[in-house]
Amino acid sequence: MKYRFILKENNEKSFRLFFWFLFYLHVAAAAVITLQTADKNILTGISVSTALYIFFAMLYFLFRDKRDGFYKYRFLLYIIHLNLWLLQSAFIPMAAVFLIIVFAESIKTKQMAVLIDAEGIMIKKIFSAKKYKWEEAENVILKDGILTVDFINNRFIQSEIVAENFSANEAEFNTFCSRQINDATSSEITKN
Repeated sequence: MKYRFILKENNEKSFRLFFWFLFYLHVAAAAVITLQTADKNILTGISVSTALYIFFAMLYFLFRDKRDGFYKYRFLLYIIHLNLWLLQSAFIPMAAVFLIIVFAESIKTKQMAVLIDAEGIMIKKIFSAKKYKWEEAENVILKDGILTVDFINNRFIQSEIVAENFSANEAEFNTFCSRQINDATSSEITKN
């Protein structure tokens, strides 16, 4: 049997912190550029960009309690981020900011997964994957949508799973895992 679990997002807080760091960095850059420029067109463009920043930040704070309030307006703010550098004809910083945004968004879309089969347990993280043999596991259990993997070396993984990605029942899964652990333990004892 093979089981695949998608773990619920646990990087949302760090993603939001990164987003607001980028936001305030651009507000500070707009302020510095505004203080140093004498060109009226650039000054007007930066003032409009800053006003849009403030407007969308206010929208975010009004809708932050709603489920998708943050995600509705972040792409508009990304466009304003890039617009600030476009107004200055600073294409290298604009390209760097664009690459940072693409990198952050690609990380946001990746999900952690746990694959469990007769061979062992594989944990796929954002940038890496690690395979554990059943001999390394002490207990694997699924209870009320929470997957717990307890290893012999006192490492512990516990996470809520995305329910729509899992269709087998908990008792069947727990029986499978306990059988695999018992078989691995008994084969380890016979080797010694």
